Amino acid sequence: MLSYQLAILNAYGMDVDTTIARFGGNETLMMRFLTGFPNDKTMQTLRVAMELGDREAMKTAAHTLKGLTGNLGLTPLFEASTELMNTLRQTEDDVGELYSRVNTEYERTLTMLSTLAETK
Repeated sequence: MLSYQLAILNAYGMDVDTTIARFGGNETLMMRFLTGFPNDKTMQTLRVAMELGDREAMKTAAHTLKGLTGNLGLTPLFEASTELMNTLRQTEDDVGELYSRVNTEYERTLTMLSTLAETK
């Protein structure tokens, strides 16, 4: 991995070494999955569930997003989606602020991945 790519990932908050290890040490495979993340429809599913007020669908989408971002090492988005998922599972509280945080981290993640893609 090139030093400027590593710098982008570290600045974002990714534990690069752990994530590469999760991909069996294959940096190319990790980068392919990272750059494919924007094509995943989980966030869109979560948005629709929020708009409809469908807590079950929100739980499912938040859980999926948590797993996906955890595997990809997208730590800030992973942490935000984990908090949203846990709150949805444990309470009936309003999750608007938590969803807003997830959305903010999602947009930040897309920006970071776009910057990363431009470095190729």
